[in-house]
Amino acid sequence: MKQRLMKKLTSRNALSGSLGNLLEWYDFSLYGYFAAVIAKLFFPVEGKYTSLLMAFGVFAVGLFMRPIGGLILGHYGDKLGRKFALILSIVIITLPTFLMGVLPTYAQIGITATYILIFLRILQGLSVGGEFIGTTIFLVEHAPNTKRGIGGSFAYMGQTGGMLGSAFAITLTDLLTPEQLYSWGWRIPFLIGIVLGFFGLYMRKQVFETPPFCQLQKKHAVSRTPLKEVFQHHWKSVLTVFGLILFQAVSFYMILLYTVTWLNVELGLSKAITFPLNIIATIVFTALIPFFGKVSDKIGRKPLVMSACAAAFILTFPLFYLIALAPNTSSPFWFALLPLCIFSVILAAYHGPLAAILVEITPLKSRYSTLAVGYNFSAAIFGGTAPLVATYMVAKTNNIFAPCYYLMAASLITFLVVVFALKESYHRKID
Repeated sequence: MKQRLMKKLTSRNALSGSLGNLLEWYDFSLYGYFAAVIAKLFFPVEGKYTSLLMAFGVFAVGLFMRPIGGLILGHYGDKLGRKFALILSIVIITLPTFLMGVLPTYAQIGITATYILIFLRILQGLSVGGEFIGTTIFLVEHAPNTKRGIGGSFAYMGQTGGMLGSAFAITLTDLLTPEQLYSWGWRIPFLIGIVLGFFGLYMRKQVFETPPFCQLQKKHAVSRTPLKEVFQHHWKSVLTVFGLILFQAVSFYMILLYTVTWLNVELGLSKAITFPLNIIATIVFTALIPFFGKVSDKIGRKPLVMSACAAAFILTFPLFYLIALAPNTSSPFWFALLPLCIFSVILAAYHGPLAAILVEITPLKSRYSTLAVGYNFSAAIFGGTAPLVATYMVAKTNNIFAPCYYLMAASLITFLVVVFALKESYHRKID
């Protein structure tokens, strides 16, 4: 009976954590998927790349706010509990997403529309800065010691599931004419966000605080100044997290967000082809994450993340080259699908054990704040700018393969971090 109850509570915690993360990333990633539409509606300037650069620039602004949001929510997560911080984060992101759905365009209220859009992205960035970290800690601290890999993997499943949900919402807009899409159709997925937000908030309120944090409270050992502890005693953990997230951030945003725009703008493939390609690649990626999380519980975390970095470095250019050949074939969809799915396998192998690693290498008393610094600064600098940097590199070099070098460099640096700075952690205690 007790075992059945614990299994039920664990399932509820996993569902709540991953679902809340899914809803947050549904809201946040809509902007990335609608970059081309938003560029024309809120940045109406001449030039093939100028308005797109501006739109991706605002996308980066949202992610640049992640460190600030992470520090704020990390402080509360280490002092008041993981559950409190997660409830706060889902509240913060729901309202801005809804307001984006009712925001007048540049043609209606001029530059004011652009300023409001930037402000709303800032609010979203503050929320995302603490959401994924909190979900990761929540899931791994609730998981049994022998199942932390698969338990933590639900955090990334929620993240990609949210992006997948927004991609499906956008696919529905393909049923509209271009006039309908630019007039009102693009607003619908943003408006749906408020309904999903309320549901996520309800789910978050039903769960219990994590056992390790409860033990801290019972011992009266909760840190008063977690951020101060981070910089005084745990800066090595911060640097390791920073290096691990470098490849994760660049690969995630490059493959699962920027590639849609690259296929459309650079290769000339229609959205009727690019969106289904992205959806299938994301499904493959999402489905394989728990598999690799479970594998890491058996053989360790380090072999998987090291192999994924090596594969990315070796295969990035050949895979992008194969994708670029697709428009010249009789079946561009199927020709581009295979290399994209190979990318999905590589990314899944890295993401599967990553959530568990992040929790296992950080100290309990300041875990939220430690990850807030290392994770968010790396994600903001390298992940948030990945679509922007990729677009800029293509525009400046006139070489559609220029973004490959950025991804390859990220994989090489993280590979070195894994080899020299990361110690195997799957047997380590986290409480």
